[in-house]
Amino acid sequence: MRPRPSITRQRGSALFAALFLLIVVGALGAYAVNLGVNEQHAVSLQLLQVRAEAAAASGLEFASNRALSDICPAGVTPVNLAASPELQPFAVGVTCTRIASGAQRVYELSATAVMGTYGSADFVQRALVRRVTNIPPGIW
Repeated sequence: MRPRPSITRQRGSALFAALFLLIVVGALGAYAVNLGVNEQHAVSLQLLQVRAEAAAASGLEFASNRALSDICPAGVTPVNLAASPELQPFAVGVTCTRIASGAQRVYELSATAVMGTYGSADFVQRALVRRVTNIPPGIW
């Protein structure tokens, strides 16, 4: 009769397997959380970019209305967006440059919407340019 092999040499192997599994599952969990946070930040930034573009477009509409009323001040004119709570955090400035004057007026308008401080994680800026005129279509 042969003696039975000793089980004492196999003690602790389950501990190593459990530790390995715990480390792998923990690393996967940390990766999933990090991925979720990054995706959430990217979506928030995209939403802010769309809002900045809407704020700049509002500034262009404001400037277009004023330019066609022959109001084209020099320098940057701030636009008050208090009526739109979603766009209120943005600072919008418009500039108007008269290209042609007289009976037929042509203006180049630019609007810039800014939120946050440059270099910060939530900084967003959008600039739009438009030309407006009182010249009827087909004559220009």
